[in-house]
Amino acid sequence: MMTDFSYRRERVMDGVEARRLRKASGLSQADFGAAISVSRETIGRIERGGEALDRRTELAMRYVAEGRLERTPELVEIHEAVAHVLDQAAVRGIPPYDYADRLRAAAAHWRARQGSPDADTFLQRAQGTLGMLDVTPDKNRVRDKVFETLRELKLAWYEFQPM
Repeated sequence: MMTDFSYRRERVMDGVEARRLRKASGLSQADFGAAISVSRETIGRIERGGEALDRRTELAMRYVAEGRLERTPELVEIHEAVAHVLDQAAVRGIPPYDYADRLRAAAAHWRARQGSPDADTFLQRAQGTLGMLDVTPDKNRVRDKVFETLRELKLAWYEFQPM
């Protein structure tokens, strides 16, 4: 008796399914193509059935459609995240352990969403102030000044209210 070692190839999605995935993800052909490193034209040909869809491209399309790529938060969400970091530091007296990462991500997302360019400088200043709070010993005059600056930053952040 001979064993069949051939494998069953899964069905590759067709153009109709590719279009459904793209539309369900809310992306244009250009954005969907950019997310998987192909052109808008290629996405169009795939959706019309004019181009063969290989397994790698299918998996990339499914990956993007399922929302596994990091989403850039809206300006309002970024604003709230920074306000939360500043509030935690002001209330607790110590910044959250990951404040530098949070503020760095907030600055990158703010730029990606084309928020106010002045906010980038502000976020760098906030990061530096929180860093000083982190290393300044209690009952130190410098720490009082850092808290004063932190309160000013907290109030100033609301001037960057997103549209």
